[in-house]
Amino acid sequence: MIATTRAVTALVVICGVAAIAGCGAPAPQPAVAPTQSSAFDDRVSTAIAEAEAGGGSEAQIALLNAARLSGDVNVELARQARSAFSDCAAALGVAVTFAETTRPDGWVSATTWVDGNAKSGTEQIAMECERKESYWVTKLYDTQPRAEQATSDYLNSQARVLLTCLQEKGFEPDSDLSGMDLAMLAASAPSEAMRADGAQCLAEIGVDGF
Repeated sequence: MIATTRAVTALVVICGVAAIAGCGAPAPQPAVAPTQSSAFDDRVSTAIAEAEAGGGSEAQIALLNAARLSGDVNVELARQARSAFSDCAAALGVAVTFAETTRPDGWVSATTWVDGNAKSGTEQIAMECERKESYWVTKLYDTQPRAEQATSDYLNSQARVLLTCLQEKGFEPDSDLSGMDLAMLAASAPSEAMRADGAQCLAEIGVDGF
């Protein structure tokens, strides 16, 4: 799984989970949504329940229900949620903006910038507005099966490059490992030195912080 980045500067900076690096013009998402899967149904149902219990707005819950009907969270739903997050913060005097990038796996992700110069309690305001308007939508967008599949497909397409690099660094992976398995091997090597070498191999295929 590859995750989004969040930044707060003082401008205040907040960062996210594992990410595939690479900034460029957003590549188009697949035009046809996948059929609903039990995995997605379970996740969206959980997200709706958590949003209802955790202070999610009616608008955010409506977006989650729309995702349940369509079978996925597309990039436009994620953008709507982020826009509502930004509007919520702006109403409280905090500027929130977003910069979209397209990872090498083709998934569109966003970095969030929160301007912390204008108001005390900026980070808390941003966190509360995010939770109210976008948290569960954007989390589901980044962790849904379609996102995981995009990551898996990309890593598999780079398996030969990753295998060669790991072998050159002294790893001894089986030659038939999938790209995902090779990435996991690179990221979870037993020594710090080997993990550093593994990170270099991951960086070679555009993966940062797997």
